[in-house]
Amino acid sequence: MGMNLDITKLSIDELKIFKKFNREFLPKIKKLDFNFADMKKGELMLISTPKDIIKFIKETPSTKKYNFKNIRLKLAKKSKADNTCPVTFGIFLRLAIDYSLIETKYLKLEYPNFPFWRVEYDKKGNVYKKIKNFKNLLKKYDGY
Repeated sequence: MGMNLDITKLSIDELKIFKKFNREFLPKIKKLDFNFADMKKGELMLISTPKDIIKFIKETPSTKKYNFKNIRLKLAKKSKADNTCPVTFGIFLRLAIDYSLIETKYLKLEYPNFPFWRVEYDKKGNVYKKIKNFKNLLKKYDGY
């Protein structure tokens, strides 16, 4: 995601998101010492990155939607792990969405560079709760 954003125009919250997103995250694989969420002790857990999540979704055909579990499994398989950490996945997905909305706003894009609407909307998930008007954004961009 090449970005020529004038960061002097960002609000304090937007600047925090910008800085978090542009941190050097490297994917890590950890062997679980205990059962964790939907994963079992001994499995290899991938801790992905916001940019890897975006890359995966961008490579998804626009006619397809994947739920969180599918995406986590597919990301893990690419890295030769058993699954992706559900906690960091949710945090990084939200960070990627927030970042893409900032990018869309300040670069005056027709639609975000990150097609987050291809991720199946999970009403029960906490990922979207703090994103303003998220359901409206889904309606607005779905189809791009």
